[in-house]
Amino acid sequence: HPPLYYVFAAPFAVLHGEKGAQLLSLAFSLLTLWVIAHVVATTELIRRPAARRHALAFAAFLPQFALFGLFVSNDSLSFLVGAATFAAAFALVDRPSLPTLLDFAVITGVGLLTKGTFIAVAPLAAALVAVAAWRRRMPVRRQLAALALFLATAGTIGAYKFVRNYRELGRPVMHSMD
Repeated sequence: HPPLYYVFAAPFAVLHGEKGAQLLSLAFSLLTLWVIAHVVATTELIRRPAARRHALAFAAFLPQFALFGLFVSNDSLSFLVGAATFAAAFALVDRPSLPTLLDFAVITGVGLLTKGTFIAVAPLAAALVAVAAWRRRMPVRRQLAALALFLATAGTIGAYKFVRNYRELGRPVMHSMD
């Protein structure tokens, strides 16, 4: 696994053992719910207050959220980063700018440091950057520059584990079956 969760959890585990790491997972889960609540409250996709409440309740009672909230696992951090990725994507679409592009790139890179499944998210995020730049009718050169900046930022932040795997094991992605 990419190392970010374990870097965060190590001090908690040293100070308070497994319960400390579980507390960190709970904090990540609560932050995830807060990010989802923020997206639900601010998006134009859900307009009615009752629909917003239902969307938040649906998220809060998802089995994955309730089940993994106290596990010592990178899942709680990956859920948080996944929710933050969606929030950053909404921000990029709503308010396209250099700061929102960089926020989206950084969060995508952090996702790659969190869990290998973010490898599937990165190309979709890059496609969103390209579409957002195209929709703004930017010159092609600026569209390519925005995409290159996104890829360079996300790749620089998130490529550590995959580069290390390739150097040490000959493959960038390793599976538990390996």
